[in-house]
Amino acid sequence: MEQMRIRVATPILAERADSAEQKINDIRNRFERMRQVVQNSGSYWEGDANEAHRREYQEYQDSIQEALARFTENVTDLRKIANIYQEAENEVQNISQDLPLDVII
Repeated sequence: MEQMRIRVATPILAERADSAEQKINDIRNRFERMRQVVQNSGSYWEGDANEAHRREYQEYQDSIQEALARFTENVTDLRKIANIYQEAENEVQNISQDLPLDVII
């Protein structure tokens, strides 16, 4: 464990969080369009098959929303982690500037 180092490029971590957020929003929009199509299918598809289809889709809605919420939480966590690393890096730079330059060890 002592030899382990974690290298983090905070700008890359933030970029990945932004990219993931865009993809999640794209998926969310696609599911919304699918929900609208399923909901509007009643205007041209009547009967038991339509009701079964709509019920089946509705059963997955909670799972879909839960998954999207978890993915969004991951993006939030990535941003928090990036901020923590950036703050730590800034603090180390500030501390190192206070060290004397004329000391030989």
